[in-house]
This record gives sequence, structure tokens and C-alpha cells, in this order.
Amino acid sequence: MRLVMTEMRLKRFQRGLSQIELAEKTNIPQWKISDLELEKRPPTETERKALREVLEGDNGKAAA
Repeated sequence: MRLVMTEMRLKRFQRGLSQIELAEKTNIPQWKISDLELEKRPPTETERKALREVLEGDNGKAAA
């Protein structure tokens, strides 16, 4: 789990997204994004899918 959440944060940084911006794009509250990155709880399957679509798809900002 740790590697997955570390990768999530890295991909967020690479796309130039703040937690708030990622929350808006995924419809996941910012506090949940924070909890996921801090490994306070695992993502649901729905959250995992939304994060994957934004962080691995074309919906996020292109890396600078």
C-alpha cells in the first residue's frame, strides 16, 4: 500500500496538481486525498478508479 500511495503523490506532483485540484477532478474530498497520501486509510475501488483516470489519463495537467 505504501508504494501505491507514494506513487499517487508523485504522479500528482508531476501533473502539477494540488490536493484541492485533484479533489475537484476526482470528486474525492481533499481531506480524503490527504488521508490516502498519509496512508490513514485505503482507497475504495471507486476512489482508486477516479484517481487512476486523472493521474494516468489525459484529464490531469500535463507535466511541466
